[in-house]
Amino acid sequence: MKRKDILPTVLEGVAIASTTAVDLIDYKNSVRIAALDDWNEGAKDFSIALRRGKTKEIAPDVRIPKSATIIYTGKESAWSDAPIVIAEENTVKFRTESAFHTLEYTFRFDNITEGTLVGTLLDGKPSIDFQTEEDISITIDFLQTRNTNGVERYYFKGFNWFTEGNDDMFLYYGDSFFNAPATEYNPHLMTLAMNLELAACTEDADPTKRSGNIQRLLRNLGCRDVYVNDVYSSLPTIESTDVAVGCKTWNGYNLIFLVLSGAHYSVEFAANVMIGRSGDHTGFALSGQAGLDALRASIKQFGIKGKTKLLIAGYSRTAAGCNLLSRNISDSIAEGRVKEYIGDIELTQEDVYGLCFETPLCGFYEDGAGRPSPTDPRYDNIWYTTNPDDPVTYIPTAKYGFVRYGKRIILNPDHDPTLNTAMLANIMAYVGKDAVPFYNMAKFKGVGGFRYMEEINVGFVQKFFDALGTREFYYDVVEIDFVNTVYVGRSNPKVLTDIVKDHGGIVKTILSLYNHKDDYHDFVDTFRPSVRKAASRYGYEGYTDNILNTFFQIICLVDRYSGGNVVSFVKDNYLRTMILNTGRIVKAHYPAITMSYLMLEDDNYTRPYVEDETAADESQSEETLPEADAEF
Repeated sequence: MKRKDILPTVLEGVAIASTTAVDLIDYKNSVRIAALDDWNEGAKDFSIALRRGKTKEIAPDVRIPKSATIIYTGKESAWSDAPIVIAEENTVKFRTESAFHTLEYTFRFDNITEGTLVGTLLDGKPSIDFQTEEDISITIDFLQTRNTNGVERYYFKGFNWFTEGNDDMFLYYGDSFFNAPATEYNPHLMTLAMNLELAACTEDADPTKRSGNIQRLLRNLGCRDVYVNDVYSSLPTIESTDVAVGCKTWNGYNLIFLVLSGAHYSVEFAANVMIGRSGDHTGFALSGQAGLDALRASIKQFGIKGKTKLLIAGYSRTAAGCNLLSRNISDSIAEGRVKEYIGDIELTQEDVYGLCFETPLCGFYEDGAGRPSPTDPRYDNIWYTTNPDDPVTYIPTAKYGFVRYGKRIILNPDHDPTLNTAMLANIMAYVGKDAVPFYNMAKFKGVGGFRYMEEINVGFVQKFFDALGTREFYYDVVEIDFVNTVYVGRSNPKVLTDIVKDHGGIVKTILSLYNHKDDYHDFVDTFRPSVRKAASRYGYEGYTDNILNTFFQIICLVDRYSGGNVVSFVKDNYLRTMILNTGRIVKAHYPAITMSYLMLEDDNYTRPYVEDETAADESQSEETLPEADAEF
């Protein structure tokens, strides 16, 4: 299979969406452009007007007058729409549309002199005047839409696990994606929703500024109204979930995008082990409830009424929340309770797209208890992906009655090496060539005859939970301490690593703990001083008892798992294989793999991109694809 048959041709985008941030610092008689974030070159179409017809580019360290004029110096000549000036928001918007494309620039200013902001068409081209006596900042949002087949390419910034930062990415979107009912598999909306998840998980030195990328992307997709919940701009907690909502209108419908951020988070990880004594998984249910709260609030705030199409997206932890919320909304539709459950909108099953990626087991189902089956037709509008190599999709355990709702999409269910090669080719195009070895799941190495990570996931999870015990035991004896210990570990990993270090490393620590497993009081007396010392070192002394009981329960679990023989535990083939594939186990859950498999089913990514109805150059060179191992 040739690369161009399975990969997007990376040409000039169908649609270009970017943000340019310009900070101006005041000097005696001028201000200076102190910083420029222009990842898609949006500022290149504008200049600073000077005297005698001269201009200066918008670039770092360029001095400009305090009474300044920004003029359009790009190539577009068909500017016919008058600029829109929103004085109370210090915003000016220019827009023009032709048969081939639409251009839109939105300028947002801070700290300009009140009443001086003016936007005009000067000689038929955009011009902005303003004055300032102090430092100011300017944000330029640029959107270019290619009017070809109605499907547009949008660029955005999303979190990249390979680089561990926010990287330039792109997606395809057209409102026409919503023509198909939610009960039909829709690869276009699947890739869209997966990209929304990537945009929702921003890496920022300031944890209160996590929502910038997803807000910008939703607006560039045409959402007039964008809502983010309060926790998105505050420090996260165990029970919090970041939620963004975008709203627009199309073809007589409200289109609502409900994005539960789950692909990159911190202390919220502790909710993953908060399963509860009965019913749905407690931590995942909290995520779904956060999504519902944000949906209700946005509908009320923006006065949304009437026929509505709703897309709900979630990944990992929030895929479970998305699955539960989508189930509840589907129940409300089937039972005629939409207005009571959500708000004054009209929903049908065909108009609610519940899209969940790498979804843990999350809902509780007991045959004969009166609830519809997880595969009941009322849930045919819910779609969830699982990667057989991803351990997250096997937990907590079906043994406790946990299920997922809707229709399952298994990514490469037969471990087909050809599909793996195609997935890696998309990794190459979407993430970069250097990331291919990082994500190559064909490099799995098994001990004791295991061929695939799927076998480890199935066997180990069953053996682990058999040793752990009943759900009631876990809740009564283990859960609260596990939750708080995970919280400490995610807040400051040094607390737990220092405990291990103080005891001579991981092996010596386990052996030392194991030697005191038979008497809880002896265990606590022995290890409390060192645990308290490490916890106090970083301000977590109040969690000392939680950490102690967690360690004790883990050692008891090790004892039950190994049948009371620690040598058997060390020789366990599941554990030996997991240690041999430590990094690979984690990477199997990374969203780039999910996205790269989904791209194979979306023809927007598998066909050459055509710009302005001009055929793409078929003569471009081809790179050699990474080959999958024969045994995958």
